[in-house]
Amino acid sequence: MHPVPGLYTSIEPKRPPPGWQFKPAGTDERFENGNNVLAPDNKSGYFVRIYDPAKRELVIRGASRVTLPKWIHEGIPLVPGKGTPTQLYITLRQMREQGVPYGGLRSAYVPHVGNARSKIDLDALRRTGSSFLDAVRATQTYEYIETNMIQSGHRIESIKVRLLEHNGLDPRPNGPVNEEILKEPLKSLDAYRLEFTLAPFAAPAG
Repeated sequence: MHPVPGLYTSIEPKRPPPGWQFKPAGTDERFENGNNVLAPDNKSGYFVRIYDPAKRELVIRGASRVTLPKWIHEGIPLVPGKGTPTQLYITLRQMREQGVPYGGLRSAYVPHVGNARSKIDLDALRRTGSSFLDAVRATQTYEYIETNMIQSGHRIESIKVRLLEHNGLDPRPNGPVNEEILKEPLKSLDAYRLEFTLAPFAAPAG
């Protein structure tokens, strides 16, 4: 996948798609810079993405989009004739609203990955000898984060997976990272933190 020329800059936070509403999600710091989203069919959701300009880092904190339409038809589309996936559009919109320059991030992280389609079956990895990072790349969370990053002008240079404390919020200090997690007595990795090192996207020569 390559960035679609003009997609990122065609998203104008001050001009929402017809019928869509974006409102602040609340004053709680967990939802700072988040949006409650209302679609034209009155289905709702929320998205929280937080930009730290000093670190040039994006925190992809959480989202609820189950009932929202899957596509938004506004600006330059990811898929001609179909539009841009709702998750992608709203994430890029929040990045634009917070002043993230195209290709300007150094890092991003997801504090808590816990959805069923992003669980990593450690037993299956042990049995098949598959690459731990290949298993991470096959998860739903990685796939949509990669799309977000590419369409905002970035490429993923490296990934770190960190186990969380029992509170499910904080990364375990000095805990195992990536392949080291395979040594843990876990059947499946139900919740973890996903960290990305980023660089500007550059098209292959020629």
